[in-house]
Amino acid sequence: MSKSKIKQIPEDFSVEELTEIVPLNHGDFSLYLLKKKGSTTPDALLRIQKAWKLDSRHMSFGGLKDKHASTTQFFSIKNGPQKNLDLSDIVVKYLGAISSPYDASHLAGNRFGIIIRNINSDQAKKTDNIVQSLPGNGVPNYFDDQRFGSIPSLKTEFIAKKMVLGDFEQALKIALTSPYTHDNKMAKKEKAILIQKWGDWVGLKTLLPRGHSRTLVEYLSFNPHDFKGAAERLRPELGGMYVTAYQSHLWNNILAEWINLNFIGQELYLIKLKLGFYPVVRSASLSNIKIMEEAFIPLPSSRLKMQENDPFFNIINGIMSREGLTLDEMKISGSRNLFFSKGERKAFYFPKNIGYEVFDDQLNRGKKAVRIAFELPKGAYATLLIKCLQTLFWNN
Repeated sequence: MSKSKIKQIPEDFSVEELTEIVPLNHGDFSLYLLKKKGSTTPDALLRIQKAWKLDSRHMSFGGLKDKHASTTQFFSIKNGPQKNLDLSDIVVKYLGAISSPYDASHLAGNRFGIIIRNINSDQAKKTDNIVQSLPGNGVPNYFDDQRFGSIPSLKTEFIAKKMVLGDFEQALKIALTSPYTHDNKMAKKEKAILIQKWGDWVGLKTLLPRGHSRTLVEYLSFNPHDFKGAAERLRPELGGMYVTAYQSHLWNNILAEWINLNFIGQELYLIKLKLGFYPVVRSASLSNIKIMEEAFIPLPSSRLKMQENDPFFNIINGIMSREGLTLDEMKISGSRNLFFSKGERKAFYFPKNIGYEVFDDQLNRGKKAVRIAFELPKGAYATLLIKCLQTLFWNN
């Protein structure tokens, strides 16, 4: 049985941002189309900023696009130049003027193109059934692995959970010393020093290079027991990542539990995510599809007030109980900067305008490849649908 491959080359994955905004003949903001390869969205905008000598505060965009893909998206610049830019792997086209900055509110969704390679002829023959099952049965709207970049490994506890439990010292230690695969030599050395000298804040001040860790160490050298205060001084984007990672993990478990309870007797299969295996509905009845289309699951936090007759009451409280917490305890007490979001998230998304073609795979001799295009609503992870497709091809 062939093991399918995705992103074998960058051109195997493309993303096109969709918007309904129309450029005008007047307005204080210039709208641009950005095509890039091999760069994150912030990195691409930084290069544009330097090329045009701009103030970054005047630039605005709608969504982050994958580094390892061929992507197209929009951005705006206040009183930006009415011209194009070609930096080889980053191409900018001026589209016209708009009356307000382009941001996430202008996103209508994304159109994706992926190529799944290294499948055999028998698998290729089943492509139609596999691809056509996805729009009708939907894809569970799990937060995918990108959401958990702050988790170095499965052995690492969630930093935000430590904060919820009031153990700010351990939360800070995990945040500053846990190894990541992308750590360079300097980062590894810095973390080794922190582990070895943890608690000797005055000594660490002299050993660490200038940077975020030393800033926190300097605070602790004057306030040696105020680990909560030090955690409050984590860079906002880091603190935000730690909090959203834990809340998203709990939400994923709530959705998985809801699927297992509500689709008894339905055909399910499992996809592998960073933090475990999660169920997906392979074949749902019409009545269940309606339930899936209408289901929204609340984000767990102390601000969530539920009645016992709420369909998610028992599931959410059961998940929290397994965490050793109650829903009322799902907060970081006394913190102004670190908090869990309130709201809800659609349980399933349904791909639209799916098309595909099968062709000979020139990168894998004797194998077939499938090119699949589809549209997703904003906020949905295309990588989840790709994992579903890979799993289905592997199991067929």
